[in-house]
Amino acid sequence: MGHGDAWQIWPGTPPDYWRRQIRAALSTRAVPSKLLYLSHRAAQNWVDLCGAFDLRLQAGQLLRRALPELVTEIATRAKTLSILSLGPGTGDDDALLLQELCTQQVIEKPIAYIAYDVSYPLLQATVARIRERFTGTGLHFEALVHLSVINADFDDLVQYRDTVLSGSTPRLILLLGGTLGNFTEDNLITAVADIMRPGDQLLLGVDCYHSELSDEQLQRRYSDLDIGRRFLAEPLIDFVVSNWRWGTKLEMELTANIETSVRPFRSSVPDAKTVIHKVTMQDQEYRLSLSHKYSIDKLRLYLQNRFVIEREWSTSQIRDDFKYSELTDYTLILLSRPMSEVPSQVRENRRALLKEVDDAWFRITREAAKELRPLYDRMKSEINICADDEVLRTAREKLAGNNLKRAPELALQGVAELMGVLE
Repeated sequence: MGHGDAWQIWPGTPPDYWRRQIRAALSTRAVPSKLLYLSHRAAQNWVDLCGAFDLRLQAGQLLRRALPELVTEIATRAKTLSILSLGPGTGDDDALLLQELCTQQVIEKPIAYIAYDVSYPLLQATVARIRERFTGTGLHFEALVHLSVINADFDDLVQYRDTVLSGSTPRLILLLGGTLGNFTEDNLITAVADIMRPGDQLLLGVDCYHSELSDEQLQRRYSDLDIGRRFLAEPLIDFVVSNWRWGTKLEMELTANIETSVRPFRSSVPDAKTVIHKVTMQDQEYRLSLSHKYSIDKLRLYLQNRFVIEREWSTSQIRDDFKYSELTDYTLILLSRPMSEVPSQVRENRRALLKEVDDAWFRITREAAKELRPLYDRMKSEINICADDEVLRTAREKLAGNNLKRAPELALQGVAELMGVLE
């Protein structure tokens, strides 16, 4: 993509940013998910994986089925539209939605579309896929879609607030492909909610599990594909092998020795199952990725703290027509920001208190956590619906001095004190 093309490119991160990120990951022995997509080879591994993994194939088929109803829902809001796609991946879903919106002519042209991703190769793939989708359709792409890309980390989303919030056009935010499950949900959902105005919509695509799914079944499901192993090992292969010249033997060992486990791990959504991939390299264990899978009922309750749920589509609705897994589903949820706006200071205090609660919670031992989890979930739910700034400030003061930050055996008393303020 060059400056002479018909789209705008916002600058990416500094040249040494990702090298510093990988060095930091090696020092902490935990590779953040964003590093899985950076190089051209990593991006190609992801494209190959999407073509081989049935849950991603389900996602594309579900979107095709949902498109008529989805486009109608979008069109009822306004006749002009801007779209912000967070992590568009291969660009297939975005291309399909843009083509349908333009074909149905329910939106006054042009649609302002922004693709936002940490991976420049995947942004290139998205732009190419969208253009390819319009080829031969008789639709004049440049007249119908104004396309821009932002090559940046999700952590920097707030820095582009003015960019994505410019103008008064209603906006649709896309967060598809199970992307939410790669992050601490509270952090990402808060960032997304903060760039939405009342009435804006969010189309969320998530991976959900059935109640009868065992951890062992989920573990096997995410550990079978060889291309998946290459995708997961790529950050270490790309950096360690190429920079330290350990050669192809280590590369083969990395790919072959990836271990998969399933357990609860730092999800903001109750009862989430977390798929964790690890590898041992030079006698050191590295976490390569983690991905949360959800109980749809618990996810709905979590989302309702911030959004209005407008529509929902699930692959369980099309299983009779296609041979898909009976243990997991891909679910699309159309959400909107409530029309009554919460003051920015309240949102800031919510975010600060949620972070402090999370920090305190992760210091509690596993034994105490079993007893505290229901209270912890209730506490976060109360914070998310609290609109009284004075109550939030009092709760933060209480948290700063109470037993939740002390020894695990005193944590129950600390939770009770904090809930006494919030309820």
